[in-house]
Amino acid sequence: MKKVCIIIAIICLVVSALVAFVGFPMLRDYRLNSAIALFDVGELLQNLSDESDEDFQKGESLKLEAMTYLRKLAKKGNAIAQFYVGKFCFDSGNLKDAFYWYRKSAEQGFANSQNNLGVMYENAYHVTKDEFEAFRLYKLAAEQGLGIAQRNVGRCCYYGIGVYESNDEAKKWLKKAIESDDEDAGAHFLLGLCYEEDESYRLSFRHFLKSAELGDERGQLGVALCYLEGQGVEKDFNESFKWMLKAANQGLAFAQNKLAIMYADGVGVTADVKEAIKWHERAAAQGFVDSIIRCGVIALAVEEYTTAVRYFRDAAEQNNAEGQYWLGNCYEKGNGVSQSWTEAVRWYQASAEQGNMYAQLNLGLCYEKGNGVSQSWTEAVKWYRKAAEQGDATAQCNLGICYAKGNGVEQSHSEAAKWFRKAAEQGYAGAQFNLGWYYAKVNGISQSWTEAVKWYRKSAEQG
Repeated sequence: MKKVCIIIAIICLVVSALVAFVGFPMLRDYRLNSAIALFDVGELLQNLSDESDEDFQKGESLKLEAMTYLRKLAKKGNAIAQFYVGKFCFDSGNLKDAFYWYRKSAEQGFANSQNNLGVMYENAYHVTKDEFEAFRLYKLAAEQGLGIAQRNVGRCCYYGIGVYESNDEAKKWLKKAIESDDEDAGAHFLLGLCYEEDESYRLSFRHFLKSAELGDERGQLGVALCYLEGQGVEKDFNESFKWMLKAANQGLAFAQNKLAIMYADGVGVTADVKEAIKWHERAAAQGFVDSIIRCGVIALAVEEYTTAVRYFRDAAEQNNAEGQYWLGNCYEKGNGVSQSWTEAVRWYQASAEQGNMYAQLNLGLCYEKGNGVSQSWTEAVKWYRKAAEQGDATAQCNLGICYAKGNGVEQSHSEAAKWFRKAAEQGYAGAQFNLGWYYAKVNGISQSWTEAVKWYRKSAEQG
């Protein structure tokens, strides 16, 4: 490894001495050249070693030595030196000085500094977040031909950061970025997204694959999803699993979640519950909500209630409707927490208001029975209806009963029969019995012994 470092370092020295930055003629200040070369070699050594390694410390020493020269030149107004001083300050966590020197350099038109200053504005690093200013700076640098800035302009156009969303403009700038550097994995990934939006799936897959082969975890995820869905390429679960694993191993939470599901369902790999749990836990540790909930459900299934509640609360406090429903369920049943109808209703309500039909059903039951709230047929009907309209069979049957008895709503046998039928057709035994009874008793629908027997039999067959 050290030999490789030395060889690359020598190449870096030569290149630094001969090649100028974008928009600048070949450097003739050999003092500046040498300082830049020292800095680049120092950074190279650090990138190729761990912080505890001797080479890392050598790299830091070389950068500090370079700074003694570069700071003097920066103070004299040299834009390139100002860029390097800004970069050193930024990497050291001194954002105040980084901003100062990047701005000094950017004001002289130095593309690299314009781009990096844009990054600071976009991410609110020691400055008020200003996406419009970030985009302006990116574009100034991009127009000088700086590839990374061209990619940033394309990204902003795609996502609408500091500029109106425009897929066409995004593609234009991302293509320029790739022309500047065909090895720009990020640009290939973003261009893949653009083509995906255009439904040009083959082109999308081509750029995802290029990005993936260059090691970009987002590109690897894109390739995995293309193989999984047969989008732009023939469906291949084994290839999907291979690329999903690569992305997951790089720490991409979404890929870790998908990989867990593939292990659980045996897609592209032999089903393995332990591996599924492992990858859900890794994604959950990064705050990926779907995996947080899945970990909670798994813990609930094995009666590790305290652990389940911890996961569900984490998701619920992120305002996730499913997490809120499960936390309410734990409070209702006293799993991992002291039983509390008040807390159960609180979390069911939060989930139900976001449209979770299971929470809507349970909230309706709470109002019907007066658990944790004052009994109210009107509120019960309201929440049963919301869940029923989303297709929940229990809620449909309960709403039918409310119409049959006139609880919380004007009595209507035709409406009752309608909702019983919806639930019965989903196989809900109680609704099948009720619908059979309606056919037998001629309430709201034409009498039919044949239909009555049919629905009684279906209900009976379910035990």
